[in-house]
Amino acid sequence: MFFAYRHGRIVGLLTTILSVILLAVGCDFSETPVPPPTPTPTSVVTRTATPTRTLTPTPTPLPTATPRPTATPYPITYAEVGETVEVARLSLTVTAVISPTVDARSAPAAGNRFVVLNLAIKNTGTDAIPITVSREMLLKDGTDQIYRPSSRALAPVGGVMPDMTLAPGERIVAQVGYEIPVTASDLVFTFAADRFGAGKVYVNLP
Repeated sequence: MFFAYRHGRIVGLLTTILSVILLAVGCDFSETPVPPPTPTPTSVVTRTATPTRTLTPTPTPLPTATPRPTATPYPITYAEVGETVEVARLSLTVTAVISPTVDARSAPAAGNRFVVLNLAIKNTGTDAIPITVSREMLLKDGTDQIYRPSSRALAPVGGVMPDMTLAPGERIVAQVGYEIPVTASDLVFTFAADRFGAGKVYVNLP
């Protein structure tokens, strides 16, 4: 009886041991999870951006400015009675200022008087020079009023105006007369020498 009991315990113990072994074996044979395959890295193609074409405008050169010629100052010459003025190709001198004596037949208009200038003119150039008294020889007073030559003013002195052409080297003595108001003062004889490129000559009269 004792043997049967002992035998039974041994069988029970073995059964327990076997169960443990089977349990252990069962764990060993459990399905081990397979790790997923490591993905093979795929090469990434980097797209290079196409450079944008930049158009650089070519600057248009500005036209070269044409320099303006420097204006030549307008020549003006001042002189006094008895002073000789060289005007381009002419030599001009107002030698005297005369207030002619008149009679009833040659008298100026009421309120006026005559003024006569003695002139010495010489052509110092090599070409003939025409002189037009009515255009080139005027008288001006202090109010800037101008007076043209008057042939009536020359009658009392028998003078001759120099409306003529001077030959090269030729010199003449002539007169130019004016009829002006008695009240006119600060008289200036003006000789326009523009066509000779010499501007104007102003001769102050006493």
